[in-house]
Amino acid sequence: MVAAGARAGGAGLLATGQNPRAARLAGVPVERVRASAYLSVALLAGLTGYLLASFSGGAALNMGQQYLLLSIAVV
Repeated sequence: MVAAGARAGGAGLLATGQNPRAARLAGVPVERVRASAYLSVALLAGLTGYLLASFSGGAALNMGQQYLLLSIAVV
């Protein structure tokens, strides 16, 4: 959170996540920030899946099974 608040884009993202109405009143384009956050997370998740499949030498339906509980615990 410290690194997110250090830049203008990070501060807008932090403000949008904490209180979208206040961020909108402060002039932050909330919809654009939210869409770009979802887009970047989706791109990073796709890259992670690609790297996982490439390093293991193939793909299977249960490849990420051991990471499922960890990802739920983080949220």
